[in-house]
Amino acid sequence: TDNYIELCHSENNKYTFQSFSYVTKAVMDKGKIHTAYEVFSEQDIAFVELITLIMNNSKINQCKRCGKLFVLKNNHISSYCDRLDSMAGVPCSRLGSAEAYKEKLTKNVILQEYQKAYKRLYARVRSDRMEQADFNAWVQETTEIRDRMALDFERTGDIRIVEEFKQIVQNKK
Repeated sequence: TDNYIELCHSENNKYTFQSFSYVTKAVMDKGKIHTAYEVFSEQDIAFVELITLIMNNSKINQCKRCGKLFVLKNNHISSYCDRLDSMAGVPCSRLGSAEAYKEKLTKNVILQEYQKAYKRLYARVRSDRMEQADFNAWVQETTEIRDRMALDFERTGDIRIVEEFKQIVQNKK
């Protein structure tokens, strides 16, 4: 089928129409029927991609790290794309979440204390001086306390909350 679609563009409140043309064909591949497009220009490729995004009800987000647009996979909300950082060779999704955690850590003393205790106790698990089950129980119990006390500290700024939390995490030796 030949399809001709006109797209409306506005420049300085003057509307112009641009025609895009493409040919669709039904293609059988491994027992499934797919639509194949025959396009005639780079503009047509971009238009077919746009139509496909719209037909699939795809959601687009802007990466908080690199600022580029990306299509959400399975409409799963994500703040970072999967493009590789040119310097690190690692995707924005990994770098962005790590950077956000580090920033959060620098702003929250309770999280800093929790991380110190976590690393100390995890080192004991790795050196067989603590059972994994005991460590997991500590993490579950302390995480709940950490979250509650971090919110209290954020709300009040009372340094006594930090001191109390330090006592709680240091008691597990």
